[in-house]
Amino acid sequence: MLRCAPNCGFQLVAAAAMVLLAAASGTALDYVVPDTDQTLCFDTTTAIDPPDPGQAFYGQDAQFYGPASPPRPTLR
Repeated sequence: MLRCAPNCGFQLVAAAAMVLLAAASGTALDYVVPDTDQTLCFDTTTAIDPPDPGQAFYGQDAQFYGPASPPRPTLR
């Protein structure tokens, strides 16, 4: 089961709202969104095989590849 930090649901909704507002206003986004390294697709409750175009749940993050995420800092 995928778990989320206490505020990540709000953060995801806020990020999606900003993208939708920018798209609706015609504002161009002039930055590259890095890949999230998400590798699993999900239905409403469990992990599933990646759906084909036209199937329910198609178009999830795991089905798209973007530029590599920047390196994450490590604690020493």
